[in-house]
Amino acid sequence: LRVAGQWFVPFPEYADLIARLGLSSSVEFVKGFIPDEEVPNLFAPAGVVALPYRDIDQSAVLLLAMALGKPIAATRVGGMAEILREGQTALLVPPEDPAALAEALIRLLRDPARAARLGRNAREDVNTRFSWDRIAEQTESFYKSIPRP
Repeated sequence: LRVAGQWFVPFPEYADLIARLGLSSSVEFVKGFIPDEEVPNLFAPAGVVALPYRDIDQSAVLLLAMALGKPIAATRVGGMAEILREGQTALLVPPEDPAALAEALIRLLRDPARAARLGRNAREDVNTRFSWDRIAEQTESFYKSIPRP
């Protein structure tokens, strides 16, 4: 398991839990800001990207994982539930349900064809719905819709 990036919650309790469970040799931490040029290499070995948020508005990691074609297991919260399509671009589970998250991760890891299909669909979806061209079109459309005085 690789846990990477900045986190904004107290970390010692997680480190203690990992040590108590005897998982220290199975968990790698890359703590802090990850420069853009290092991101693809960080994601490359991932068989699946887990996004077990309890509450979030949006996640840059989500869009990065999609753009890199990675299969995703995520909680159905905030913007994640708006962006991801269950069974098409990701597997979505309820927040704070570790058993459901574990089941989704195992399903993806045991079915590489399904995982690859979800990753491809996610990449296509993010490149279509969230491309700079699409964002520019939507922005222009919005400005044109505003009544002029």
